[in-house]
Amino acid sequence: MTSTTRPHSLALFGIEHPARRALQGASGGRAPVAINALIELARVRCSNSAGALTGQFNGGAVAHLVVAEFWLEPSRLDEALEALHRALADTRAFDGCLQVDVLAETADPAHLVVAEHWASPEHVAAYRKWRAGDGKLTDLAPLMAASPVSDRYTHQPAI
Repeated sequence: MTSTTRPHSLALFGIEHPARRALQGASGGRAPVAINALIELARVRCSNSAGALTGQFNGGAVAHLVVAEFWLEPSRLDEALEALHRALADTRAFDGCLQVDVLAETADPAHLVVAEHWASPEHVAAYRKWRAGDGKLTDLAPLMAASPVSDRYTHQPAI
């Protein structure tokens, strides 16, 4: 199965960035592996000990999963990780956010995949609106090596 990544505007994440690198050059074609790993992580967290899908995550239904990939500036990685940590603290505290998982690529720690588990698409929309306004991530933009990529997934318990 092949997967395509869809570049989205940094504005979607509340980030303004003056220079954008072509996504394929930044990802090196590794993006589908990371996304598949996060989908598997969500699947495992939504299953019982026998592996049967339950549709439950942290005591509630997983309604919406947002997977975002970030390419941070390697020369400023410590600073970028601190800024992202502060930003994700706000994300985790936002109404409707059930959990945020962060994975760093083993061979390239400046390449991160972030999985946001949300109670509903409406919560995601409210969060995105906030990030585009008062919650804009102005300190993260200069620490990015490329524009982030985001995809959204909706839980399908009947499948």
